[in-house]
Amino acid sequence: MLQVRFTLVSLILWLGLLYNIERLYEPINLASFVYVFCAVLSVLIIFTPKVRTLTLLEITLISLPVYGFFKWYFGYPFGGDNLRITITECVVLGLTNYLAWKVSTGLDEFVQTASEAATLVLPKQPMALQDGESELYEEVQRARRFKRRLSLATVTFRGEFSNEKMDLLVERAKNEVVRKYLESCVAKQLLASTGSGDLVAYQEGQFVVMFPETSSDEVMLWMRSVEEELYADLGIQLRVGIASFPDQECTLTGLIAQAESEMALFSMDDADDSDSSIQAGGGVSPVDCF
Repeated sequence: MLQVRFTLVSLILWLGLLYNIERLYEPINLASFVYVFCAVLSVLIIFTPKVRTLTLLEITLISLPVYGFFKWYFGYPFGGDNLRITITECVVLGLTNYLAWKVSTGLDEFVQTASEAATLVLPKQPMALQDGESELYEEVQRARRFKRRLSLATVTFRGEFSNEKMDLLVERAKNEVVRKYLESCVAKQLLASTGSGDLVAYQEGQFVVMFPETSSDEVMLWMRSVEEELYADLGIQLRVGIASFPDQECTLTGLIAQAESEMALFSMDDADDSDSSIQAGGGVSPVDCF
């Protein structure tokens, strides 16, 4: 982070020097558009996602022709007595590219490092949903074959991370670290609370938990205990959807879709112990899965 700060300060000082260079050294008379072009280029390199993925060479190869076009368009000569000015402008452009690119890559590396540092090292990791689909399918098939109950829950957590309010990339990095940390805490609690026969998978900020031979009511009680632990420790509130086989759906895809639709209808804190508004599968006609 210290290197990022140093590079950012260097870029600010360089731009400040650039805008006053004619006052400090009169023979240098840069084209007027160069000052604006350097400022715009710095902003694009640091804040535009697509530009930030480019290498320094790619940025330079793109910016130099653009500079040449503007110089021609505004009627500034390239050679002759102005050759020295043209070379100076190219050097100015290259140095601006370099400093802005260093700031951009430094911030990206900081975000990545901070995110990795915030991820807890768990004794057991949730499998990726794509990798674990075969196991989940097998459990659905087993439930169908032996006519046994099975429940599945989708789990995520509430959090407001508005990128529109982030004026600084450091703020964006902080939010990313917090999100990664909270996901790790939820994963840790889910893995610690499930049994050896249960399956925990993860995909795009959402956990999928399968409970063979378990009713939706039992899953609801389990989810309440998990949220109580997370809320007591970190203030995390869960959003939960539960779907059951064979009461609601017969396939893995259907169970996940049904559970996700339930998540949009309620959350764990919407109900109290005496009058629960969370009725997984309530009012749904049984499905013939056998």
